[in-house]
Amino acid sequence: MTLGYVDSYLFDPWWPRELWLYSTVGEALAQWSHSQPPDEVAATVIGAESEPRAHELRDALERIDIPYVFHSDTWNAGRAGLARLGRADARRGRRRPGAPVSRRDERHANSE
Repeated sequence: MTLGYVDSYLFDPWWPRELWLYSTVGEALAQWSHSQPPDEVAATVIGAESEPRAHELRDALERIDIPYVFHSDTWNAGRAGLARLGRADARRGRRRPGAPVSRRDERHANSE
């Protein structure tokens, strides 16, 4: 644990085992599931990582547990997403500062 190789540990309780075992395993599984990429993405957010508005939007989506993916507008995926949305000029400074681009995932938009 000192070297950082252990994420969690279980001890052997005397009694009742279920009280300690299930809560500890449940917490470890919850931490693990939040660290995994989402199976379904409800929204894609494209913006500069340092923009306060992009951070606020990502924080709000995280707090209400909406699966999303973030692409910086300097990454290839971010530039491709902006081009798909007809916002390719956003990287050249024509976009309002602090206004990230977000869109619903195409699979969800087509199902409505």
